[in-house]
Amino acid sequence: MTYTHDRHQPGRAESELLALTLRIAVLEDLSHLLGRQIPINDACQYITNLIPTIVDAEAAAILLFDAESATFTTAAKAGDRANAVNSLAPGMIAPDSIAHWVAKQEEPLAMAFPTNDHRFSPGIDGLEGRTLRSLACIPMLAQDKTVGVIQVFNRRESPLFLDSEIDLLSALANQAALVIENARLIETLAEKDRQLSSLVEVATKVASSLDLRTVLVEILNAAVSVLGGNAASILLVDKQSGQLFFEAALGDRGLLVERYNLPPGRGIAGWVVKERSPVYVRNAPEDPRFDATVGHLVGLEVHSVLAAPLNVRDESIGVIEVLNPPEGGETEKLTLISAFADHAALAVNNARLLEEARSQLAAPAQAEVADDLAKETEWSASLEQITMDGIILVDSNGHLLRANPAARELLQLRGDALPSLKSLIPDAAFAAALAAQPEGPHSVELGFGTPPNRRHLQARFYQFPNRRTLIAFSDFTSMRTLEQVGDDLRLFASKALLTPLSAIKQTADALLSGAKTPAETTSLLRLISQECDGLLQLVDSMGRLTEVEAGLKLSLQPVSLDDLIRKALASDLITRAQRNISSQVPPDLPPVAADPEKLLQVLLALLSNAIRYSPPESPVTVEAKRHSPRTLSLSVSDQGIGIPDSEMPLIFNKYYAGSTPSPSDKGIGLGLYLVKQLVDAHRGEIQVNSQPGKGSTFTIILPIHQEGSSAY
Repeated sequence: MTYTHDRHQPGRAESELLALTLRIAVLEDLSHLLGRQIPINDACQYITNLIPTIVDAEAAAILLFDAESATFTTAAKAGDRANAVNSLAPGMIAPDSIAHWVAKQEEPLAMAFPTNDHRFSPGIDGLEGRTLRSLACIPMLAQDKTVGVIQVFNRRESPLFLDSEIDLLSALANQAALVIENARLIETLAEKDRQLSSLVEVATKVASSLDLRTVLVEILNAAVSVLGGNAASILLVDKQSGQLFFEAALGDRGLLVERYNLPPGRGIAGWVVKERSPVYVRNAPEDPRFDATVGHLVGLEVHSVLAAPLNVRDESIGVIEVLNPPEGGETEKLTLISAFADHAALAVNNARLLEEARSQLAAPAQAEVADDLAKETEWSASLEQITMDGIILVDSNGHLLRANPAARELLQLRGDALPSLKSLIPDAAFAAALAAQPEGPHSVELGFGTPPNRRHLQARFYQFPNRRTLIAFSDFTSMRTLEQVGDDLRLFASKALLTPLSAIKQTADALLSGAKTPAETTSLLRLISQECDGLLQLVDSMGRLTEVEAGLKLSLQPVSLDDLIRKALASDLITRAQRNISSQVPPDLPPVAADPEKLLQVLLALLSNAIRYSPPESPVTVEAKRHSPRTLSLSVSDQGIGIPDSEMPLIFNKYYAGSTPSPSDKGIGLGLYLVKQLVDAHRGEIQVNSQPGKGSTFTIILPIHQEGSSAY
């Protein structure tokens, strides 16, 4: 802590009583926020209004800090001179300042006459039109990062802040940081859920509808809903002329746009197609690539353009544009517009290629058999071109005749010989759909393969005059994964957050219910701190779950198990537990092939479980040894409550917390699930040996590092 003071401090007993009274009052007010969903700006204003209860000053403010850009945004102001506080807009580039120093050093700073300090910046640290006599700047810290700073300007009684005031402002800042992070998390979860739902809906529409225009309009509606903006369009490349023509457009005057073509390479859209790269142009009229013709045609003033190419293999077949999206989040916007572009490219390419295949397959029903066989050479070439979907051709008896490369890969076909369709896909719904042979196209969903390689597929059936059936397979596995991530986000927001927040509020209410001894007050405050720790662990677990569900990418390198164990035992998570943990590692063990960060997460999770589910005085042991000539084992053993035999098959299931959870358990049953997923990603194995009432041993078996190991 760095601040200056020289005035007389109150007596120790008086200071402690004052600090305790104000701290309880602050907790009371903040407890109302912890139990509610509240927008970030409203939460910041509520918190800022509490500052006058701690120190009598002319003005106070909360600045939110973006660590990536090192910029501040003014979130709230309070006090008689609040209108004199500088307003910093999101993304505004600001010079170094006292606020920057506090954010980076994570230490409070208070001083008289701050304009004399070399770090002072009037645009951030000053008051417009007011003499600055004193300034206190307090970091708002959560999860080892700076969320923002609290500024207090011109203490009225004296320019020197008291120790007790700085301590209370720090307590307020840290609790406020948790409130703000919670509000951010809830807003982020809601937005991610909305984005995932839109992408899943679009993917479903692409896979199930044959009307290209309908699908493209659905994609545009979803893009505008997620990204914002007041107009959107999809342009396709004409194969003969190379011009871009409007295939679909939103807005009241969209039909006017659809009559206009762009010459090759013209405008931002032409550049995107040529470069095959997405772009976000903030000030479009000043960009040399910008073509104002379309905007003038429909009477729309264009400020910014977000665009992405519709790429199919090594060429761009079109572009999707969203006009005038709101500022901010450039990286996320480019990712999302590219996802919508991929769906549009899939819809357009499939429609074109399937139409080509249909026209070639529709030979006259009266054609001779020899002529029909000759035609197979022509349309089989079309099937070979359709690489975005798996395509197979079957005859009227269900015999498999042709399969393109994508189908061979998807259905795991090897060699030239094609198996019977019934043995290849033993799915009753699929067989019934194939046998029905209705006049129009139809589809069915099915599961193919066995875990862990099981895929979710949609099969679409197209009947042709020669009584052959073309079946197009779309792989829905990633879409189902997105749906699962969305379900996880909803469960986390609705259930996992509410439990610790309710506990925090109940504990704060207990503080306020009547007079408490200092020991009782300390105990209740410790409970609040523990619940906050649990809440942060939940947020961390959810982030790791999202990473796992989206598909892990490991960076393998040689990892010493001895070094890994030492690092784990020295971590804050383990040292705070104050447990007797011993390690046994032979001196000559070779390194394993692992991602060091992910493997450390596994070990910390197993150690945390051992600590949580065993008596405080009982030992915990970590042991590493050779398991086989090519593998090592890493074990964590405890003498705790053990696991009932009936629950052993369930312990690695997602959200399974067991029938006898520890009283200190704040999780939602993700720990061992994440451990299993991380071990599987390392191509390892996890084993459990447990006896109820005697303890458990979790053993991980990992491959020894071999030269040439890389990411997978």
